[in-house]
Amino acid sequence: MILTCPSCQKRYMIESREIGSKGRLVRCVACRHTWQQKLDEDMSALADLTADFFSEKENIAVSKRHPAIWILMTAGIILLLGSFLMARNTIVSHWPSTEKFFSRIGFSVSNHTEGLQIENIAPVQLTQGMDSMIVLKGDLVNTSSLIRTIPTLHIIVKGDCKGAPLTSQLKMQLKQTLAKMVKGSGTNDGLCTLEEWDYNLSESRLFPSERLSFETTPHAMVEGAKDITVEF
Repeated sequence: MILTCPSCQKRYMIESREIGSKGRLVRCVACRHTWQQKLDEDMSALADLTADFFSEKENIAVSKRHPAIWILMTAGIILLLGSFLMARNTIVSHWPSTEKFFSRIGFSVSNHTEGLQIENIAPVQLTQGMDSMIVLKGDLVNTSSLIRTIPTLHIIVKGDCKGAPLTSQLKMQLKQTLAKMVKGSGTNDGLCTLEEWDYNLSESRLFPSERLSFETTPHAMVEGAKDITVEF
């Protein structure tokens, strides 16, 4: 639309929507005269229509942008979560405590001791002063293709049940009873657990195909021991 200054008759070309349907105060650049400019009814209706058009256009643009942003964010989260789950075995091998988290959300983790083997176990008897001690030597081998966290070694000493703790004797009786019920005859070695303890190696990880020789700290000799095993 064209504005004409009432004082100096200078004309200006502006957009009708800049005046608005209610009018606005304007000032002439040439003579500095100020007046209230209003639109006629036709121009007022046109200004409202124009304002609605630009408002609707902005809303459409925003509504188009938002779905695209949400789709990208969702896809990114799904990709990140998928990668995290696929790498769970590697994650657990470095941080064993995360195994419980994966189990709770329904994703099983392969046995973190899978591929680990204990070989060449050899008990060595020592004498420290008046005490007889025992040391276990052996090898730990990683036959898998992944880095494995070295678990705690569990040492079990077995012997005649007469000298075993009462709980160990009860367990042996239960095993014998179950074996007879299932297979008709006892299949165990008839030895009870005399003593058991844990041992942690100083190393924490074992690389693929790596072999680690270890030697436990001395432990008091167990009277009546007939068999010693080492397991995870």
